[in-house]
Amino acid sequence: MIGIIAAMELEAAALQRIMEDAHEETIDNSRYLFGRIAGKDCVVVLAGIGKVAAAYNTTRLIEKFSPELLLNVGVAGSLQQDIEVGHMVVASEVAQHDLTVPGWPKGFGQEKTSWKTDENAYRSAQECKYPFPVHFGPMVSGDLFVMKEDALRILEDYPEALCAEMEAGAVCQCAALSGIPCLILRAISDVTVTEGNDVQFDEFAPFAAEHSASFARYFLEEYQ
Repeated sequence: MIGIIAAMELEAAALQRIMEDAHEETIDNSRYLFGRIAGKDCVVVLAGIGKVAAAYNTTRLIEKFSPELLLNVGVAGSLQQDIEVGHMVVASEVAQHDLTVPGWPKGFGQEKTSWKTDENAYRSAQECKYPFPVHFGPMVSGDLFVMKEDALRILEDYPEALCAEMEAGAVCQCAALSGIPCLILRAISDVTVTEGNDVQFDEFAPFAAEHSASFARYFLEEYQ
């Protein structure tokens, strides 16, 4: 079974629209969608926004269903001008930009505040014949809706980061601690390095959610 974490209702709804035989259950106050995507059995948890909610519901999903792979599917804010609304980002690694401890390193390529995604799943994503732009590389995660001033500050420590979002760091860390492979898929809803990206998010988040679900289907058709 594939376990999928979606933070927001619109992200879960987009996934439900691509599921076969979808049905919803509430188990111990958490909402789950069950069905098949690309012929694979899937369970989607509506996790809620932020790292705490994501960690809690990722852990519960792992304990209840023992998935073979975790996918975190949803939307994100671009940190690079050439990564535009509607583009996909697949994470090679996720760093928690707001996890700061004296003496701990910043940046990618370290295991204090940053976690790599699964190599096999990442390769499968690279082989997808998705008809829209897809970017591959690191992203950052934190309990913050990133605006332009925040983005410029984050890029000082994480200049290679492609996008910013609010759950993937927790999902990656939970997956690593549980020994379960994971992959992070994000569609761009707004460009954080421009002014007024909160307005852009309000307009384009539903569109981006549809893209993220669509890419998840392409990925699951490829993934073995």
